[in-house]
Amino acid sequence: MVQQFAGKYKLKSQENLDAFLKKLNMGVIKRKIAVALKPEAEILPKDNGFTWTSKTTVTSTNMTYVFGEKIADKDPM
Repeated sequence: MVQQFAGKYKLKSQENLDAFLKKLNMGVIKRKIAVALKPEAEILPKDNGFTWTSKTTVTSTNMTYVFGEKIADKDPM
């Protein structure tokens, strides 16, 4: 199933993102940073899961997920 989503993705638009994040009670500074970011993501299938890579001008994240295993994700901001 992951193979269907394999590839690279770029953010195309983010209408109303600031208002959405405000409703989630995100602080103004974090909201302004989030709205300014233009993330690129890549999904790489593995035999037993996948690797998710996210890149912005501020930070890069690389996480490997194994099917059936719990993982403690954290807030990227």
